[in-house]
Amino acid sequence: MKRLFLSAALIVLAAGCTQNKPADTQTTAATQASAKPINTHCPVDRDDEIDPKVTYLYNGQVIGFCCEKCIPEFKKDPEKYMKDLK
Repeated sequence: MKRLFLSAALIVLAAGCTQNKPADTQTTAATQASAKPINTHCPVDRDDEIDPKVTYLYNGQVIGFCCEKCIPEFKKDPEKYMKDLK
């Protein structure tokens, strides 16, 4: 009986922990396919045009990038890059 109670308590704790996780802002493949980026040029490498398949969801907006390497740089200071989007 103790094992059953302990197992049930662990399940409830695990379920509660997953509900409190912050939502990841990266888009899923399905979302990426249906949403167009709001920009035409990479926010990090400003002279490069975006690859529409390389996107990141930030504050409800799909941001396009020229390559995957630019996304981690954008994440360091997104507001720095958002103010100059084109």
